[in-house]
Amino acid sequence: MGTLTEFSTDTGRSKYATMQEGTTAEMLLYTDQTIGSQWFDTTLQKVWTWSDKSVWFVVGETMVMAKQSVEIIKGQLMIPDTTISVAAEVASTAATNQIIGVAVWSVGDAEEFVVVAYSGVWDVLCSDDSNPYTIGMFLVHDGSPTAEDGMAKERSSGSGHMAICLEDGSVGAGGGALKCQVQTTERY
Repeated sequence: MGTLTEFSTDTGRSKYATMQEGTTAEMLLYTDQTIGSQWFDTTLQKVWTWSDKSVWFVVGETMVMAKQSVEIIKGQLMIPDTTISVAAEVASTAATNQIIGVAVWSVGDAEEFVVVAYSGVWDVLCSDDSNPYTIGMFLVHDGSPTAEDGMAKERSSGSGHMAICLEDGSVGAGGGALKCQVQTTERY
């Protein structure tokens, strides 16, 4: 039985005996990965795995899904795309109870896949309707107006939430990202 001796061209370390480490920016620029390669992200404190779809994802917190041919903003709330199996689209006013998670990366029009976080601590795109946000605030899909599709806001009445805010702050006009504990489904 042989040994694995392939080494990274960047660090000179074995790609199989150790995982790479560095910032999120360094991970996104890294080019010497193979399917199953792992990276410890010192910025987000997460272990990423390189998928067969050529994107980084966090096992147990994110999933790789096909996407519509529209740009997706980091932190936008995502729902299942009912026209394509294992696909996601930006949550709209008609899809307030179907949240599957939040987009992890800003994904351009040409990209075929999107990484969606369904649990863990991630940036969530929040509308300016609920300013100021406070730690512990429960968030739901905004759903109105259409300009705020894919954004979260405070659960002010009724039941159900898809995230819990982990920082105090306000977002500017048009929305902004806040650190939140993402839930797998809206809770009722």
